[in-house]
Parts: sequence; C-alpha cells; structure tokens
Amino acid sequence: MNAKKMIVGLMLFALALGAWGQDGDLAFQDSDSLEVIREKIARNGFEFTVGHNWVFDMTPEEKQAFFSRRPPRQPRVYTSSDGIGPLAEELGKALPAAFDWRAHDGHSYIGPVDNQGGCGSCYAFGASAAAAGVYNVANGLFDAACVNFSESFIIWCLSRIAPYGDHFYGCSGADYDYMELEALVQEGIIYEAAFPYTTKDPGTCAYFAVPRVKFDSWHRIPCNDIAAIKTALMTYGALDVAVYAGSAFQAYKSGIYNDSQTSCYSNPCDYTPTNHAVALVGWNDADEAWILRNSWGSSWGENGYMRIKYTAARVACEATYLVYIPAPTLTVTAPSSGEVLRQQSTHTITWSKTGSQSDTVRVQLFCDGIQVMVISPATANDGSLEWTVPLKLEAGGGYQIRITTSDRQVDSFSQVFSVSRRKPRRLAGPRLEP
Repeated sequence: MNAKKMIVGLMLFALALGAWGQDGDLAFQDSDSLEVIREKIARNGFEFTVGHNWVFDMTPEEKQAFFSRRPPRQPRVYTSSDGIGPLAEELGKALPAAFDWRAHDGHSYIGPVDNQGGCGSCYAFGASAAAAGVYNVANGLFDAACVNFSESFIIWCLSRIAPYGDHFYGCSGADYDYMELEALVQEGIIYEAAFPYTTKDPGTCAYFAVPRVKFDSWHRIPCNDIAAIKTALMTYGALDVAVYAGSAFQAYKSGIYNDSQTSCYSNPCDYTPTNHAVALVGWNDADEAWILRNSWGSSWGENGYMRIKYTAARVACEATYLVYIPAPTLTVTAPSSGEVLRQQSTHTITWSKTGSQSDTVRVQLFCDGIQVMVISPATANDGSLEWTVPLKLEAGGGYQIRITTSDRQVDSFSQVFSVSRRKPRRLAGPRLEP
C-alpha cells in the first residue's frame, strides 16, 4: 500500500514537473506546492527563493475571491486613454542603467508599502500607489512630505458612481479596462487620512464633499515595450501595472523573479489574462528586472517589493501611467522683506515660476494695498526685471511689487519693503590755499 502511494506521488510530481512553458521552461502551475516550485526554480536556473506567507497559504476558494481581476463584461470602448499619450514625445530620451523612485537623488518619492488584507482590492492599491508617486514627483514632494491617497475612496465611493461600478467595486475586484484610473481623472481622489483603508462596506459614501485631487489623464503603454515603460516611469512616476500572480509569484521571498508567462498573446494584447494589480517604481538593467511594489504588506517578498524580470508574469503587458500637471505658481523673490530701496537707485526685481504660463507679465508697484504705478505693462516672463526707483516716489514703508501673467491666471506679491530718499549730493566748496 505504501509502495502504491509512493508510486502515485511520484507520478503526480512528475506530471507537475512536466508542464512546459512558452519559453521551454518548466511552467509553474497554480496548484504547485513549495516543493514543486523549488524544484522547477532549480531546473529552470531561476534565481529567486520562495516560502510560506499568508497569500500562498490561502485556500483555493479564498484565492479565487482574492485574485479577482477579470475581463470586462462589455466590449471595450476605445478612448484617447488607450493611446500612448504625451509619452510619445518623451520616447528616445537617454535612460540610466538603473532607476528607483525609492532612492532618487537621495530621497523617496513613494510612501510605505500597504497591505490590502483579504479583500480583492488590489486595483485600488495599484492605482493609489501610482497616483501618489506621480503626484509626489510632479510637486517635488519626498520623504516625510510624500502624500498617500485613499484606497477606500476608490473601492467604496468611486465605485458607486456610474459607470465605474460596472468595472470595479469594493473587494470584488476590477476588470482590464482600468476604469479606476479614469475615475481618478474625472472624479479625483482624497487623501488617506480623510478616509483610512477599511475592508468593510460602509453602505454609502460620506466623503464626496472632501476636497479631491484630480489627475489630468491616464494612458496605456505598448505591450512589452520595455524602453517605453522605463521612459514613462522615469518621466511621470510610479506606474500602475498588472501581473499573473501564480503560485511561485505568491510564494516569492527574495531574488529576481522569473517565469514562462512572458507573452502578451491576446487581442488586444493588454487583455492578456492577469489577476493582480501592482505598481512599478524602478528598474535595474544589470538584473534585467523591474522593482515591483506589492500590496501584501512589508513581510512579503523583499520588504513588500519584488525584483521581477522585464516580461515575467506578464508584467509588461498592461502597463499604464497617470499624468498630473500642477497648477502654475509664481513667487516674487526680490525685493525681500524689510529691504530698503533708495530713490534713483537701480534694483533687480526677481521671481520664480512653475508650470505652463504666459510668455509675458505685468509688473506693478503697490503701497498699503493701493496701486502706485505700473512698472512694466508687459515684460518677458523670464524671472527678472531691472527697475530704477523713481525720484518722485514717496519715502516710507508698505511697498510691494505685484507680478501678474498676461492672461491673469497667476499673480504674486512681494514681501513688504521700504523706499528711502536719495543720498544728497555733496556740493564742492571753494578750494582754500594753504
């Protein structure tokens, strides 16, 4: 009897090892045990380790509910988001051999790893991680200043707005159409602090009145176009992508993940089956691998992250990026607070700006909130203007410079400064002979 069991066990093990992948590798199966996964890793020459964790150890029924990414119920309606978008103008730029938004110029532009728990809400975590990364990069926010957005707002609020509820809802997952990104563009998202993560359906949304951050657009990146994905990642920030998270992916512990799921074979190619949404935050050409950010807590993988080969687990089949353009700003930097300008002396008015603005600005002088004169009705918006303080200008305090763009969309006042009388000329007296 024991001999028969052993023979049956060996036959099943051989069958498990006999599943070949698209690239000639032994393919991982969803039902693989850790023993089988490790054997396949060794035979394929892969360089990663696996172990037990809370996701791998789920029952088949729990996994079926958890990995709930799916094809859409209705035929796809193509929009401008399905195109490559403004990324087309960035393609061809020089790309470094390695890049990481967790350590860019000594700073991190992404917050701590999250944990979705047993809820099938990965779509919200992929979207919010990408949104936060893009927003932080666009606004120069890093380290402790990084923002985090509310996944709960996506799963319990945005899903209640038509037509998004047909594509994603709560813990029931989302489809391949990325309507959660469309919702971030059309409706916006609130900060995590306003609506912390919860897997319990509140029944209604009480957060629609909370101020939201809206994104300008989202776009798809061509399937398996590694250079385009790198360019989008470096230009805009973290990316929202999807993977097929099979048994070996679930059990990942460390190293460079690889498998045979490398082809984007569906039509359209970004409908190639995937079951889990994640984010990308960097890459390393030496490993030929992305830096993948998961939402299974920091105990999974390498502190919540995975190094994954460029096309493994179909990670490059459904990559997307968000665009956020900050509101333009203008700041008068000189004259400075308390500065004293003398009549008939020449000074440089300076200002800094961000975002897209008019080519010219109007420069005015105010005193105690009342316009005194127009210094220049239209000068180049290049950050500086030479100005000679008029002799007729009354000496005293309360003065400010105001700079306004020609379209009147952006303006700024300087700090308060003073004007003093010109230095009297010294008259030469008669020369006395010794």
